[in-house]
Amino acid sequence: MSNKYRVILQHIADSGEGSRQGRTLQFDIVSHDDIIDIADIVRTKAIVPDDEASVLAVGMKLLGQVVLKHRKELAFADFWPHFESFLRSVKRSV
Repeated sequence: MSNKYRVILQHIADSGEGSRQGRTLQFDIVSHDDIIDIADIVRTKAIVPDDEASVLAVGMKLLGQVVLKHRKELAFADFWPHFESFLRSVKRSV
């Protein structure tokens, strides 16, 4: 079973140089996991502060999908074992 998500990132404040407000980045992803449930679990287990739980959960899922898909390619081969170890560590916390 697959879950489909739309990720929308909207720039809401400038750092001081030039106006970028209102710019958006949008893409769709498919995941076998319920990413919203994962974010809730991360929040409930207090792995990180509440305001970082969704960021951690979504970030790990997005990065994980790309790294897993390309884990044998040169750019990801050295990183994959470390990322996999990190995922296991976080899952043990949950």
